[in-house]
Amino acid sequence: MSDDEPFQNDDESGLADDEDGRLEEGLAAPIDRTQDSAADSVEIENFLSRLMESGLLKLEEVDAACKDFFAEASVLGTEPSFDALCEFLITTRRLTEWQCNLLKDGRTQGFFLDGYELLNDLGPDETASNFLAQKIGTNRRVKLRVTPIMPFPFPVEKPQYEVEEL
Repeated sequence: MSDDEPFQNDDESGLADDEDGRLEEGLAAPIDRTQDSAADSVEIENFLSRLMESGLLKLEEVDAACKDFFAEASVLGTEPSFDALCEFLITTRRLTEWQCNLLKDGRTQGFFLDGYELLNDLGPDETASNFLAQKIGTNRRVKLRVTPIMPFPFPVEKPQYEVEEL
């Protein structure tokens, strides 16, 4: 085939796409990119709502992140998607992967303990849960060792924790 000949589908099935993306034999449905885009828009909107409710970013920070994300997608010529937004927030260090995954799962609370922002779950030990945290205002990173809340007869209003310098 020369460079000036139009492309021909030479696969063994002999099927070619028609103008609305369906196979001539009618074996596949047309590709509906608007439906995927609309679903992503709703998912992005819900995610941003949870992000605002969580307090992890202020309104101005969310607004700036969205402007940066959509500008980058436009420059790169890519379709903005929910997964791309999450990846963008992580790579630009606005959220951690752990925070993003919790927000994806619908969580809006549990990201803060007193004056600390929880950044990552480091896993439990014998008696406590361990988190990488950041002191709000100073951005000093620490390990928080959080002991579980004791049930009745020893009610505790909030978790007890120890701060370990990193």
